[in-house]
Parts: sequence; structure tokens; C-alpha cells
Amino acid sequence: MEDYLTNIFKDIKLDEHQKKAILDESKYQMIIAGAGSGKTTTIAAKVKYLVDIKKVEPEEILLISFTNKAVFELKSKIEKEFEIETNVLTFHKLALLILRDVGFNYQVMSDTSLVFKQFLTEYIKNNGVGKTYKIVSKYVSRKALRVKNLEMEQFLKLKDVIEQINYFYDGRKLKINNKHKKFIAFAGMYKEYLNAYLDKHHLIDFQNMIVKAKDNIFRCGLNYKYIIVDEYQDISEERYELLTSLVKKTDSNLIVVGDDWQAIFAFAGSNINLFMHFQKQMHATCNKIINTYRNSQELINIAGSFVMKDEQQIKKQLKSNKHLKNPIYILYYDNDWDKADILYFLIKKLYSKNPHDKILLLGRYKFDISFLNHSKYFKVINDDIVYVESLNLNLTYLTIHSAKGLGFDQVILLNMEHGEYGFPSLKKDDKLLKIIKDYDSKEERRLFYVALTRTKNHVFLFVPKAKFSSFITEIKGMKGVEVIKKSDL
Repeated sequence: MEDYLTNIFKDIKLDEHQKKAILDESKYQMIIAGAGSGKTTTIAAKVKYLVDIKKVEPEEILLISFTNKAVFELKSKIEKEFEIETNVLTFHKLALLILRDVGFNYQVMSDTSLVFKQFLTEYIKNNGVGKTYKIVSKYVSRKALRVKNLEMEQFLKLKDVIEQINYFYDGRKLKINNKHKKFIAFAGMYKEYLNAYLDKHHLIDFQNMIVKAKDNIFRCGLNYKYIIVDEYQDISEERYELLTSLVKKTDSNLIVVGDDWQAIFAFAGSNINLFMHFQKQMHATCNKIINTYRNSQELINIAGSFVMKDEQQIKKQLKSNKHLKNPIYILYYDNDWDKADILYFLIKKLYSKNPHDKILLLGRYKFDISFLNHSKYFKVINDDIVYVESLNLNLTYLTIHSAKGLGFDQVILLNMEHGEYGFPSLKKDDKLLKIIKDYDSKEERRLFYVALTRTKNHVFLFVPKAKFSSFITEIKGMKGVEVIKKSDL
């Protein structure tokens, strides 16, 4: 078996932690995969092992991830390395597959805002503007609604709120106490949206697709022996219920793979507690793959120490054979013009050292790149950065959330400001979202960890002199963090 796993890939050698996870034959298994530790490689090898050694048919294996990008990466890896065609789906594609299997042929909505506007128009027609507004205004800030304007466009501002509270679909999920009783009216309004209105018009949206699939799971004919869930730290309540219902129906083995240090999607409904409690709830085995092939040991030490300030995170000591004396550099700037100048000189220096490096510009928000409009060296066209000098740069701009799972040669984090739209974000949410999102400052800490670990080499942090982030205060004294001046570029 050792020889089999050693030579399973053409060009990749599995480490001992990966091999242990692959050979684990427990009914329920949890694999904790640190940043850059070869998670996709491990999952692909697990599928190969199940097909070759356990004689499981490829169609009896279901792989689930959360985004089309992750699904494509997994599917490509397995097919390219092993020529195995298996089922790799997002949760929404799985839900749609279940619904189609039981003959549920509603149209999937492509424009939820348009349908929600139609629903509100009908709701107001039946209940009156006053009653509708009274219900809505209790749970959304006056600023968000602009209370003096009752035009329909103002109600459309609720769309994001509606999408965040999809678990209000079932009143049983509300913990009915003094704190939550006042939300029943709003939940009722949303339930009407999900049920009566959509059913009436033979529509289904992404929010209730998963719930309806769970409700119909025992009618469908799908059957699997193994279910593998990637990025399990991003699981939400409704996805968890769909997954566990499918596991129960099929009596399948369940393998979940993820990293609590990279749980950054609470704003989209993810519940980190479902990851943290999986091992205990399912009586599962737990394997940690801890060798990282992306980051230097010095960067891992800094990022790991930073994220573990939250002692509730699962402890792990990541290891790397790569070493860099100073993996993190801090660059202070005075204003947007100065910031743009420093970026220009930094990129020019990185290019002169290695013109083939893939450079990632990271923002906490999409608009963190807007300062380049003040620059004579760059142009921002449709979110693409154009360097006015004729250098063939491999330059990408992403938010941290969008960059999760990706690796680049060099990373430049543009927003290390203290403030409402800084990093950590001090933006205050609408009062309803504060109750339902289960979001706190711990997630901002994990988000910074994700940002730091996107690099294969260095991270450059852009910091305003007058208003710098509390995260900078924490890390600037750590070994491996150095301040560089504009004159040194």
C-alpha cells in the first residue's frame, strides 16, 4: 500500500499526513487541511484509492463544493490525473438534481430582485403600504430605508437582507424568546415570499432550492456510497440539513475537508460551529494535513500565531520546508497619491527581480482599488488594472473573499486602514443582520489569515500613517515583519 500511494501521481509525492487521511476507512471522517497543504491533491487521491482499492464505482462517489470554480478544479484534477469521471457538484446543483429527479420542474430565477419587486408590489396591494412599511422598518435601519421615501426602489434595498435570512423560511428554526418574538412578522412576510408567491408563479430561487431539495430527499432515487464535502468550514444550516438528510437516506460514508482558520463566509450564512462540532457530533475520526507547500515557515509562524489569538480555533502546527527571513513587509503612506506612487515603485522592483511572477493585489472591499484613479501610472478599466508602462505584468486584483483557495508569487494587501471600511472592518450592520448573521470580529481575524497565506513568497501591507489598522499594531513587532521605506524601493 505504501508503494501504491507513493506512486499514485505522476509528479506529486504524498506526505505521511496525506497518506494517513487517504487510508482512513472510518464511516465518518474529518480532514483538517491547512492553507496550501495539498487539499485538492488529497481529495483526488482519496477518490483514486476508493475506486482502485475499495472497488467503489465512480458514480457511487459524490463530491460537493461551494463554488463553480472549486468544482471545476476538483473535477479537472481527478480527470486529468486519473481519468476518473465522477460526480462533482455545488450544493445548488445537487439540490436541482434532487428536485428534477422527483419531477419538480419550476423555473430557476435568474433575477431575484425583479421577482422580489413583483412580490412586494403584490404584498403592498393586499396589505397596504402602511402595514408593509411598519413590518419592514422594524428590522432595517432608518438610514437603509430612507424613511421619508416609500418608493418601491427603497424596498428593494431589502433584497440583500432577504437573502441573508433565508433560514427564516421555517418558523421552527427561530428560537422564540423575548429577543426574537418581534421578528415573527418579518419571518411571516419572507415565508410568504418563499412559499405562496414562488409556487404560484412556478418559480424557485437559490435560497429555497436547497430547502425544497431537503424536503424531497427521501423521494429521490439518488444513491451514493461515499460523499466527500470540500471547504466544509463554509457549511450553512440549510446545506447541513440537506447533506445529513442525503447521508441518512443513502447510508453513505461521509468525509468532510476544510480548515476552520479559513472560515470567512458568515455574512453568506456559513456557521463555523458546524465544522467545529462535526467530529464530536458524528463520532468521526480526524486527520490533519499540516505540511504546506505554498508558504514559508516564517510566514506560517506569523499568520498562525495571529489567528490563534482566538483560542477556540482548532490548534495545528503547520510546517514548511521553504524559508524566508522577512516574508512580510509594511509600507506606510501619507495619502492616495503617495500610496499609488509607492505601489508603482514596488511593482517595478518586483518586476525587475522576476518578470514572470504572478502578483496579486488584495482588497478588503471591491472599491479598495479605486485610489489608483489618482495615479498617473495605472488605469482601472472594468476592474482590470492597466499599467501604463509597457511592462508585461501578470497582475490581478481580487477581494480577499474571492482570492480564497488561490496562490500567487507575491501578494500586496492594499487596505490596512483603521475605520468603518478598513481592515478589520468596523462597519456596523443593520440591526436585523447583527442578530441573524452570527458574525463577529473573529471572522475578520481569519480573513487576515487568509490574506497572508495567499503568497508563495512575500506579503506587502499598505498602511496609512495616520490611521493604521489594529492588526498592524499586533504583528509589527513579530519576527519576520519588517518596515520598508519608499526610498528603499
